[in-house]
Amino acid sequence: MNSNRHFPDPDAEKAKFDVNQNQLHTRGVPGLWSQLLDLLIVLGVSAVIIGILLWIF
Repeated sequence: MNSNRHFPDPDAEKAKFDVNQNQLHTRGVPGLWSQLLDLLIVLGVSAVIIGILLWIF
């Protein structure tokens, strides 16, 4: 039997979980705002292109 096996430290896992929970509660989901901003940019660019096409034709 290998005596050098790594056993997860439950206290370290709990501390990591608590830090992640605290970040989610204070900052929210990190990718949500960037995804919403990307969506708004795509919608804005699409509206400009459609507006130019309607103006031309």
